[in-house]
Amino acid sequence: MHWRASWQRTGRKNTPLVSSTCSTANNPFLTSAQPMMEGDRLMQEGDLGNAMLAYEAAVQKNPNDAEIDRALQQNLERLVEAVEENSIDANVGITYRYLVEMQWAWCRLGLSHAENEHDAKAIAAFNKCLQIQPNNEEVEERFLSAARQQTGTGDADLQNALGILYNLSRNYERAVECIKLAIASRPEDARLWNRLGATLANGDRTPEAVAAYREALKRYPLYVRARYNLGISCLHLNSYR
Repeated sequence: MHWRASWQRTGRKNTPLVSSTCSTANNPFLTSAQPMMEGDRLMQEGDLGNAMLAYEAAVQKNPNDAEIDRALQQNLERLVEAVEENSIDANVGITYRYLVEMQWAWCRLGLSHAENEHDAKAIAAFNKCLQIQPNNEEVEERFLSAARQQTGTGDADLQNALGILYNLSRNYERAVECIKLAIASRPEDARLWNRLGATLANGDRTPEAVAAYREALKRYPLYVRARYNLGISCLHLNSYR
């Protein structure tokens, strides 16, 4: 049975795709031997919420498995297509709320990639989120609400994700604020310092960017990306020493 047809027949109008407060640590599919197969089965049954959790567990357990990543991307894209097709069909029952939930699913995928330092994939996922509905305040509020309910590294991850989203929308001032909050939770994270530097540089605050890159290199002297970014910023300041 095709999963989209199954979804239309089951009409699960009140099942959210992914809970905004669900953390990876509480994902029940992390104990599954075959979370990808579980996700495929649940998708066919129309249980979209648990399917997304199963797919996320598959990414977490095998972050470097290109096949799992490709399958997850394809399923997310199919779900976006279903929302777009059915949002104009009042008989199906997929409404604006599911468009918001779809954005959250892309955001969670972005967080999974960011945790594994797959920055390009993380940014691509967050960009997909914004493509569905640019400047959606409800998605931003979901991140902020989740950040208020979590502490420690979870808060740092969420603030980092918000920083990336603000970067994509070129709201560099807000992006800097979020990344600084993430650094306050994880001050020894060289990646966060590097991201702060890149954000400051994007906002034409090059001297501050240089200081942030140097903080990153203090924590990880062999951090090639931070060293490269520092060099570019120094060139912009006409500083060759």
